[in-house]
Amino acid sequence: MAEGDIPSDEREEINSMPKIKDTWKSSQWHDFVDEQDADDYYQKLYKNGELYTDEEFGKIKLKPWMIFLDKDHFKEKLKDYCVQEGFAINVLWADNTRYTATCYAECCKWRIHSSRLPDGITWAIKKIEPNVHTCRGLETYNPLCDVKWVASKLMEDIRANPDIPGSALNELLFQRYGVYMKKSSLYNMKKLAIEKLYGGHDQSYADLPAYTKVICESNPQSKAFFSTVESESITRQLLFNNIFISFTAMWKEFLGGCRPLIGVDGTHLKGDYGGVLLSAVALDANNEIFPLAYAIVSAEDKETWSWFFWNLYNLLKESSRKDWTVISDRQKGIDIALLDVWPTVKRRYCCRHISRNYKKQFSGPLLYILFWRACNATSQFTYRKAMEKLKEVGGDSVMKFFAELGDPAGWSKHKFDPNVLEECAW
Repeated sequence: MAEGDIPSDEREEINSMPKIKDTWKSSQWHDFVDEQDADDYYQKLYKNGELYTDEEFGKIKLKPWMIFLDKDHFKEKLKDYCVQEGFAINVLWADNTRYTATCYAECCKWRIHSSRLPDGITWAIKKIEPNVHTCRGLETYNPLCDVKWVASKLMEDIRANPDIPGSALNELLFQRYGVYMKKSSLYNMKKLAIEKLYGGHDQSYADLPAYTKVICESNPQSKAFFSTVESESITRQLLFNNIFISFTAMWKEFLGGCRPLIGVDGTHLKGDYGGVLLSAVALDANNEIFPLAYAIVSAEDKETWSWFFWNLYNLLKESSRKDWTVISDRQKGIDIALLDVWPTVKRRYCCRHISRNYKKQFSGPLLYILFWRACNATSQFTYRKAMEKLKEVGGDSVMKFFAELGDPAGWSKHKFDPNVLEECAW
């Protein structure tokens, strides 16, 4: 229950109760009365007590006789107060009835004590002394600013922009509370906030079967396949294996308006569960990326690529076109999978991937320029001239590199199928 839920008339009635002088002796720290003592003491406490409210601009001020809705409410405001004032605490005693803490600095005499009231829910501060800390306090890092606390404070900022970088979150934290958080903790904090806002990854994976069903029902002719594997766990008999998705607009528009050239690639996913994202894209009339299909699999190997290409082949087999070309990096699993599942498809290799390996072996701008001259050659004559120059400058080692690339039809433009020529470099 938040403090704003208390009707204003009841709050005014509580705060307007006549104040009765307390009988504590300030010189004795533990000279307080807890719930096992006389009821008349608590009658005095309720009359003297004041419900906690934030000061102007959200500033927190704690004092004796301040009443909190429950223990969690008290601990929350105590932590906020410590961060606001720039100090940490040592908890000396904490159970369901009492809570005592001191300043983290050994030289400081600041202490606070609170306890539960007879209703079994409400808590009240019994004592704070002295009112002012005698230590220098902390600077920009406070151990009380843990992952849970920071996530609660920056929750709305993350909701407004889930992609907000950690550096921006750290700046917001400093501007509002005067503290920074370590980068390693920022990742866990944002992860916790995302889980509270949108749910955890484990639940998301559990929802995938229902998700594929909804795709097919709400978007007719879409292709969505989900598979599981048996588990040895007693609590979970099935585990996620892979999922393949291609929406109707993807594959229909690809067949209706794109050249028969498909680029495929895989990238490893970060997070608790890992996995690999496989994707298939094409080029539209403006030479811009057009998504065709994607899948999430456990690893990038021959088996998963075979499964992906099998679904891709079945997606396109109803088309009258047969001159499909697949372009990718030189990952061995792709070639083996295509020979097994789609042997009639033509192969092309991404020259950007090849150029990275080339630059590692052969340095210098001239050899790099000649490499691209051979790749972009649009005639047999220009290709032969480029290769002759490469042999002259780089020698047999360069020729060996190109020989290992195989047939120039896979990487030099002059050998490409005219139906799938494009100006951009893959």
